[in-house]
Amino acid sequence: MENIKKWLLSLCFVSLGMISFAQQQGQYSQYMMNYYLINPAVSGTEDFIDVRAGYRMQWTGLAGAPRNYYLSGHMPLNKVDTKMSRGKITSPHHSVGAIFSGQTLGILAHNTAYLSYAYHLPVSDKAVLAMGAVGGINQVSADPNKADWGDNVYDPSVTGVKKTNFDLGIGLWFYTKKFFAGVSSMQIPQGKLGLSDEIKTSGILNRHFYITGGYKFKINQEMSFIPSVLLKGTSAAYQVDINGKVRYRNRGWLGMSYRRTDAIALLGGVIIPLSSMKPNQKHGCAMLEIGYSYDVTTSRLKRHSYGSHEIMVALLLPMKGRMICPSDFW
Repeated sequence: MENIKKWLLSLCFVSLGMISFAQQQGQYSQYMMNYYLINPAVSGTEDFIDVRAGYRMQWTGLAGAPRNYYLSGHMPLNKVDTKMSRGKITSPHHSVGAIFSGQTLGILAHNTAYLSYAYHLPVSDKAVLAMGAVGGINQVSADPNKADWGDNVYDPSVTGVKKTNFDLGIGLWFYTKKFFAGVSSMQIPQGKLGLSDEIKTSGILNRHFYITGGYKFKINQEMSFIPSVLLKGTSAAYQVDINGKVRYRNRGWLGMSYRRTDAIALLGGVIIPLSSMKPNQKHGCAMLEIGYSYDVTTSRLKRHSYGSHEIMVALLLPMKGRMICPSDFW
């Protein structure tokens, strides 16, 4: 049984090292509402405290399919009213944030806990370049209790194991009132997945790269259209997302995303003010945002699953100064 344990766990962790880059990092269709998930420089781009949580059920109907979840929060520090709504930016500022994320895949679990810092430097009176870094722990584990042993009797001596690595990511984010672009890299140290001297594996946490950009086109006084693209990959594979979102008066949005060789996602969300603005009120009002997406699988997995569901909930809390809320980038 001990040999079975070593074989089972080695196979699982080698498989994790070979699994697609999207699964290692956790795949989300609504990252357009939280680019902070893939780029630490995004923190503090707004004038409010941004707290978001998301949960994704991928490939429903498929046994052992991935389940992804996260909780993130970030805020600017010492930020003077940017007046970006009027096209003027006056001074640099700092920002901090934190993100906790997790993923389950069969008997495997992948969890991370990060803290981030970013510095936002105006490069003109209308544009800002943000530089950010994120660091923390990245833990991968296997729990044989979750395995389907079939007709075999489970041996309680087959226990689970964990591997924890220090992790690091960096990013750049350039933004104006209408345009944004970013480049980032996550899992830079490429931590090893070998669990012990007894269990030998060659799997690693692959270094990931992300390049994204988008532009806001104003349709009329009440509606805007924001197309965007995301290229993500590792040294072994890459994936391209093409997105489009229509926003109505900071009250709701509808969108669609095409993920090459994988799925077409349908997205929608609403933004609910939690209090009404009073005349001459300098502080903004808190807002609740709720988003939902459904992925129509286009790969061969469509024969075995019923698509993917994802929900996102955000709480936007005003800070000192005028709240430019919420950004059309989200």
